[in-house]
Amino acid sequence: MIEERNNSKRAATPSYNKNQVIIINPLPLLSQMRNSALFLPLGALYIADALLDAGYNVSIINTDNEKALAEIKKIISKNLLCFCISTMSGTQLINAVVIAKALKTKYIGVPLIWGGPHITALPRQTLESNLVDYICWGEGEETISPLLDSIKSNNNASLFNMPGIGFKNKKSIIVGKNAGYSYLLKIFHLPYHLLDMSKYSRQLAIGAEKEFPILTSRGCPFRCKFCSNSSVLWPNTKIRFHTIDNIVNDIKTLVREYGADMITFADDGFLYSEKRLINILSAVREEGIVVKYRFAARADLLLKLKEETFSFMKEHGVVAIGFAPESGSQKILDYLGKNITIEQIYRIDRVLSRYKFYKNYNFMVCSPRETMEDLKLTLRMILDLARTSMYSPYPFGTLFKYIPLPGTELYEDAIKFGFKPPQTLNQWGEFDHRDIFDSIDRVRPWARKKNLVYMQKAIELVERLNFQMIGEGYDKRVVSEIFKEMDNLIERG
Repeated sequence: MIEERNNSKRAATPSYNKNQVIIINPLPLLSQMRNSALFLPLGALYIADALLDAGYNVSIINTDNEKALAEIKKIISKNLLCFCISTMSGTQLINAVVIAKALKTKYIGVPLIWGGPHITALPRQTLESNLVDYICWGEGEETISPLLDSIKSNNNASLFNMPGIGFKNKKSIIVGKNAGYSYLLKIFHLPYHLLDMSKYSRQLAIGAEKEFPILTSRGCPFRCKFCSNSSVLWPNTKIRFHTIDNIVNDIKTLVREYGADMITFADDGFLYSEKRLINILSAVREEGIVVKYRFAARADLLLKLKEETFSFMKEHGVVAIGFAPESGSQKILDYLGKNITIEQIYRIDRVLSRYKFYKNYNFMVCSPRETMEDLKLTLRMILDLARTSMYSPYPFGTLFKYIPLPGTELYEDAIKFGFKPPQTLNQWGEFDHRDIFDSIDRVRPWARKKNLVYMQKAIELVERLNFQMIGEGYDKRVVSEIFKEMDNLIERG
């Protein structure tokens, strides 16, 4: 075991002999509260794949705080080189900070390397924390191994010219230039064996007993003003595609080794190429693999598909398609930079209904320039789309509350409307899209109490609707009553 606080002093293992790396993917608080399957930590798996290729001994910890620390204690060895923590902004940071504090207290001198979307958005601010020794920002596969090699060889001089990393040099903070992006040309062999995959397979009410996500691409060419996926990593948002062989290999592994019967294409964006979609589905079927699929795509991209492509998708296992209308107000859609129209949203909904795909929609409320009338239009759209839907394999429509995310265009607008950006990891951890009233002053200072009361009622109705519509043979009488309540709320204001 490595040296812990209060242990008697002993000779430490030279860093050049150390090759154990423990990757920690803290859970957001929401995941801890739900008794459901975890979401597969794809980012951690890609980092682990790169480190394994470089000869490191890698473990992945993806659980709540107490269990994470207990698991670390079981697997830790005298060859431990570092801990790597990956996190987004929001409640995942709360757990990340708790775990980091415990590691700093218990395992003296072991470096903590932080990465993930939050760190990429705020690299310098992250390094100001005494819980952070190094950061790896942007896409980490290309930079994590050189960083660890430098730590292992005590070669701090090499860090000054290393892109995509940050570190502390005496009292100075050094952040390297953008490292660029991975081209995704190779066949990846994601180390699923590092995880207990039984904890990640999800049951869905569309005949899926074991659903797993994969990535077929990275990047997004669209510039939605609120979305960190499209803004934080610029210019790393260039769309890049995994090879068809890599995708088939990934699906084959999940189906044959882990029993997957549904695959979710979990890309930042999907369906950029109709031909590529057809090639993926055809290649998997040619391997003798029969599996169901679901994915989300933009409304305008879905509308570009030929009619026969929708039939092809049905024949090749696609059962569920979702997209994010975000708002029922064209004014707000334009403000958010969605570059879609209300007419397109309703038109693609009719197409998906005609081909009997299960549907899932994401909406967002409480952005800085949203009015009560905009809220009503969004609720009206939710009601209209719900009336065209079959029972839902997951919540039919999710109503998220806007949070200003660093690195996005709307972040600057939120500041103009009174938002005061957090200055520490702890403060960023307090962000929670489920919270409305408790966060008015610090997250949404522009929000009027009247609008929030209306919004809370709307959210409650949508959640009730989701609960009632999940499962075949739902009580249509109860759903009709909820529809009436939504109609009344829209009329009353």
